[in-house]
Amino acid sequence: MKKNLLVLSLLLLAAGCRSGKDSDLVLAFSRNDFKQHIELTDPEIIEVDGNRDTITDPTVFYLLHDSLLVVQNQPNCIELLNIYSLNDTQRPIYSVLRGQGPNEMLSCICYVTSNTIPEFYLQDMDSKIYYTVNADSILKNNKITLQDRFEYAKDLHPLSNICLLDNDRYIGYSYWYVDDPAYDNGVPALSIYSKKDSYERLDFNKMNYFVAPVSGAQIFVNPATGQIWEMQMHRDRIRIFDDSLKLCRQIDGPDHMNVHYKSMKRDIPMPFVGFDNEKELRSYSYFTLTDKHIYVIYIGSKDYDMRKLEPVEVFKFDFEGNFICDYKLDRHIYTISVDRKEEYLYGTSRSSVESEAVLVKYKL
Repeated sequence: MKKNLLVLSLLLLAAGCRSGKDSDLVLAFSRNDFKQHIELTDPEIIEVDGNRDTITDPTVFYLLHDSLLVVQNQPNCIELLNIYSLNDTQRPIYSVLRGQGPNEMLSCICYVTSNTIPEFYLQDMDSKIYYTVNADSILKNNKITLQDRFEYAKDLHPLSNICLLDNDRYIGYSYWYVDDPAYDNGVPALSIYSKKDSYERLDFNKMNYFVAPVSGAQIFVNPATGQIWEMQMHRDRIRIFDDSLKLCRQIDGPDHMNVHYKSMKRDIPMPFVGFDNEKELRSYSYFTLTDKHIYVIYIGSKDYDMRKLEPVEVFKFDFEGNFICDYKLDRHIYTISVDRKEEYLYGTSRSSVESEAVLVKYKL
């Protein structure tokens, strides 16, 4: 009976948004709903060369086009970004330098959301500029050219990615939103912005609470349905919206975290909102898309400690939202890439915030 109800709920999800009570839109799941459960252990460690003092100090790794390795370095490095051939990870073939000249950036956060498409994204948080970079163009012109760019809204959450909706619009997650009406700042979680418009920063004095430490989400467009998936970072909850940001479905689980907040005093001119037990909750971390599936990193910690990073799980969904596989990893990863044939999983791994980042490769 439980399995039949699950299938019915997923069919309603695939059909699109509908009206009804809030409870009708919520699907609760557990790990038992996944068709497969697989343990991934003893990955291959891929060595990537770097000069910690001057040029490179890798902190994030992504697979691109099954043949390239995109590496984001620490912000103090001269080279903020390197691209290597996967067959030669000792010498970068392309780089983005720190600076204010052509094809340079003041800071760089890299997002590779799929190995199977040529585009990846660079965010300069200092200048508030967002770039789309095309790998095919890099290979053709033998250099990285930062051309497709726009200035993004200033009140977006710094730990949430920017999600491109189409050629003219993008979706951002608000710095001032938290999923609790008791600490409402009067702003929605997600908003649609125009690339052509400039957005002034919201008036700090009109906000009631500082909520950024307990909020944030990862966002992407489902390529099969066009729906927007919002995976919350501090609650095991996925919300799915249509392209006008109307809620279609809420998926809660697998741990059904009981999240409570409290207001605290800090050296800021407004109440600071933290978790009521002063322990940090962490749930959905990052994602990648293949031609057929969605892979999501799930931390599932009710006492997250960056000094001792615990092993994570990776949940695999199909584009209809069916629960395909729960991979249990033997270590912590915080980025994920999957090759086109879905034979290997790549990730950036650390045992603690103080340890060096390494690139790991699991056979699926």
